[in-house]
Amino acid sequence: MKLLRMLTRSFRDASKSLVRNFSLSLASIICITITLTLLGGFLVGSLNIKNFTNSIKGDVGIVVFLDSNITENKISKIGEQIKGMSNIKSVKLETKEEIKARLQAESEVFDTIMSNWSKSENPLSDTYNIKVTNVDYVSNTAKAIEKIPGVKMVDYGANFITDLLGMFKTIEKIGIIAIVSLIIVTGFLIINTI
Repeated sequence: MKLLRMLTRSFRDASKSLVRNFSLSLASIICITITLTLLGGFLVGSLNIKNFTNSIKGDVGIVVFLDSNITENKISKIGEQIKGMSNIKSVKLETKEEIKARLQAESEVFDTIMSNWSKSENPLSDTYNIKVTNVDYVSNTAKAIEKIPGVKMVDYGANFITDLLGMFKTIEKIGIIAIVSLIIVTGFLIINTI
């Protein structure tokens, strides 16, 4: 019974205060609503950026171009050497004939040009397509692969990946600062309103 009277008295006092200070209460409600909406927007944006960054990190790969006059035995040895390295998730060989067939299927122009190439005239290189475990160490992994005898060139889009990951880290830090600031402002507004 006493609890019911306390609740009734609290609601009655809150209603009187709301009516007496209507403009102040309305301003506080609007400020809190705007702040919470911004906070929700920043949280959703931050989570989307994090997911996008993770999906890009999962797609980062290294393409290893092998010497054109290399033997099949040497190709498989290079593949085993790459698989034995740290930070390697998967290794897939694509022969120059497979590359030629893929390019011919993708473009009519390439098909016209490459249809006359015999196996011995094919100037393309056999390649290894590699997925890495940790993107942060992709440049070290690429440099180690480049030192293997029989490897002509290694490509992984060094500048693009470094710039993109740096940009995402900066955006993530700004988002965290904005979220913390909005939480503090929202807490202050709620305490002030109460």
